[in-house]
Amino acid sequence: VNEPVASGLRALAVRAGTPLKSVLLAAHLRVLSFLSGEQEVMTGLTTNCRPECEGGERVLGVFLNTLPLLLPLPNFNNNIDLVRGTLAAERRLFPHRSFPMAEIRRLAGGQSLFDSVFNFVHFHVYEAITRQGGVDVLGYRVWEQTDFPLILQASVLPASDALELVLIADTALFSAAQ
Repeated sequence: VNEPVASGLRALAVRAGTPLKSVLLAAHLRVLSFLSGEQEVMTGLTTNCRPECEGGERVLGVFLNTLPLLLPLPNFNNNIDLVRGTLAAERRLFPHRSFPMAEIRRLAGGQSLFDSVFNFVHFHVYEAITRQGGVDVLGYRVWEQTDFPLILQASVLPASDALELVLIADTALFSAAQ
């Protein structure tokens, strides 16, 4: 994302009194609404399920889960309201973030409740390492595999604090033009 757009997104987060993640998730939901023609949209929200105990941030492993997030967009008059409503929806989901997606799917009769996923990545640990330990993060590599047809991965890059948006789409379902 070029710097003027990233600055505008960050400024919207400040005006709304929300994290940047909520602005990006709200935009993701608005685009899904536009593409689907639906006023109420559901997406998967990838959440952090890292153990909440002393030293939990040092435990190795992937502690992620993806939960369904449903939001009726007509309830919001403007972008500030939408961003705040998105944050409120995230907060309602937060206590359930460790409920297994496999169990949600089982309860839904074996079907997935959503075809798109939003994932926000901001590795705060890199920032702490560089500030406290004098270590420079020169780069990192990411490898992903998914069974979801559409994913928006929003990342704050650790080495530069730049904002990166990556759209991952199943090419059997979406053309390059789409």
